[in-house]
Amino acid sequence: MNPLPPSSSLAASRHPFGDGFRTGAAEGEAKLDTPRHWRKRKPTSPGSRLRDLTTLGTPPMEKRMKYSVIILVGAFLCVQSFADTYTFTDKSGRKLEAEVLVVNPETVVVRRVSDMRVFTLPFSNLEDADLQAMRNWGKPGLAPKAPDPQVEPGKNIAVAFPDLAPDRNGNPAVMNVRIPQNYDPNKPVPLFIFMGGGNGSNGASDGGLVDGTRFVTAGLPFPKGADNPNQSNMVGDFDEIWDNYHRPMLLKLFEMVPNLDRRLCILGGFSNGGHCIAGVLQSQKNGGYSEFFNCFILADGGVGSSTLRGPASGGYLFATWGENSPNANSTRSVAKKVKGLKVETYEMPGAGHTFNKDGKAAVKAWLDKVVIPATIGQN
Repeated sequence: MNPLPPSSSLAASRHPFGDGFRTGAAEGEAKLDTPRHWRKRKPTSPGSRLRDLTTLGTPPMEKRMKYSVIILVGAFLCVQSFADTYTFTDKSGRKLEAEVLVVNPETVVVRRVSDMRVFTLPFSNLEDADLQAMRNWGKPGLAPKAPDPQVEPGKNIAVAFPDLAPDRNGNPAVMNVRIPQNYDPNKPVPLFIFMGGGNGSNGASDGGLVDGTRFVTAGLPFPKGADNPNQSNMVGDFDEIWDNYHRPMLLKLFEMVPNLDRRLCILGGFSNGGHCIAGVLQSQKNGGYSEFFNCFILADGGVGSSTLRGPASGGYLFATWGENSPNANSTRSVAKKVKGLKVETYEMPGAGHTFNKDGKAAVKAWLDKVVIPATIGQN
């Protein structure tokens, strides 16, 4: 069983373990996270456009040449950064040396060292030893990768993404991260992110909904221009938001804090934040936010008529709306079209378009009495 030969161009194999990756990958096959603009949009940042696909488009020759040069340069600059890698073996005995980015309940997202391409590997394709290693990944004493040096108890970190578009407020793309005061790199730590309404923000806050001394918190801004074509003050281009903004940011977050506790990662949003969560969960065949989160909060927000898909391992969703809100019907309707999540709802009495103290109290009680005891347990 010889390891794979080095590969440094886009002409290299599209299969993580070697030749043989087929377009139209069947269920259970590894999927290449490839730039979406090869199929339809004009390219901007080659490093940020990553998406799990069930079909694989082939870029025109000039784009392949362009990206070959980019990846060759990137490989030269970054080859020494893979201090912690893992060598996988598939069931045919082929080897893959890769950096582990995110471990999900039934898949693992990796970056192949030879050419820095990102793949999602189903656990069903792994040998028993690799499967056990991935299931143990991040547990105390078993995670081979240390947190980013910036990650310290009580620290606020501004993570810049210079290759991404400005945010909806016209500011450079930045994700703010707050490390809890009680952070221990040798223990799993839960995650909480809440996206605001309007133009959003990148502020990291517990919102009074979770214990800020226990949870890592972060802020995901909205990209400029990803609007609903029928209503410019509403987010609407959910492919753009996910592929080219939130997913690259989340991959970086989970890389920086490798001991994030996959048993409880919460994503909430008010108004446009709720629209964004619902839209991405509906539009992404690979699950979108379900790749990283297993608990969702829709606060007077949520659009779309398709099914919201939770993670395969299950999870939770709380939807709340104002009794007199213009968003009441859409949020209520979205909460009825959910797959793979245990749903709770609450109507804020007499309220309009808001996430008021009654709604927050209902969400907090649900988290404290239902979600946290069933996942990570109380302190």
